[in-house]
Amino acid sequence: MYINKNPQGLSLVGFDNFPYPQLFLPLPLAYGLNTIVGPVIIMDSVLANPGFIDHSLAPAISFNPLHNQIDSIKFIIESSTEFNVDAHGDVVIPMGTFDALRVKTDGIITTDYFAYCSDSILGNGAWYPMPAAIFPSEVEIVSSYSWWTNDPLIKFALVQIEVDSVGGINAVDFMHSPSPSSVNNLSTNNFNIYPIPATNNLKIETQNNELTSLDLVDVTGKVILKKEFIQSTSLDVSQISKGIYFLNLKTVEGELTKQIIIE
Repeated sequence: MYINKNPQGLSLVGFDNFPYPQLFLPLPLAYGLNTIVGPVIIMDSVLANPGFIDHSLAPAISFNPLHNQIDSIKFIIESSTEFNVDAHGDVVIPMGTFDALRVKTDGIITTDYFAYCSDSILGNGAWYPMPAAIFPSEVEIVSSYSWWTNDPLIKFALVQIEVDSVGGINAVDFMHSPSPSSVNNLSTNNFNIYPIPATNNLKIETQNNELTSLDLVDVTGKVILKKEFIQSTSLDVSQISKGIYFLNLKTVEGELTKQIIIE
């Protein structure tokens, strides 16, 4: 699968060596966004008639009594997609808690069939739409929900749910935790975190000028505080109960977990 990401969106390019352009996600996302893409042609393919459509049907397709053969079959797949960013909040999945936007996607995929009918003697021919009685057009409606976050380590949807025409769930897919080989553990040298124990304020400074996401988590796994910053930030911990906490720091280069004591 080949995917392209640019400021306008996340798009499928194709599978293997088959082009199949389709927008996955418009960017940038914002709560309340509604946008419709299409209709666009995502596939236009021609195949030689393998014989499953009898040549005797050519006059019925073209309405030309001189046509006596069907040389080729063509199918055109057209897609229209509506995106609605209809909710926001925290999403809790096995790999953690993330601030996310929910995107409802409604896609209509239409497949139309055509036949190239010709006269074997005079050689005259043209493309004609297939009658519904012979080869009807196909319409598929696919609806889904997906949850997306700005966490720098997450590259795809946190959760994807496909639903049927009445809202029943057909399939659910969760983002799984990255394997240890795919996520770098940052050194404590990348950050200055002080004072520990902390009473009123906790200061975090980074050695690199890059976006860092921060989660302060208690021993039960509950997220107490979260934010994003560049270079440095200060956390007001004066109203947080005394005890042991874990500070999770994430950047594009990796992540670090540091034990924190609040007194």
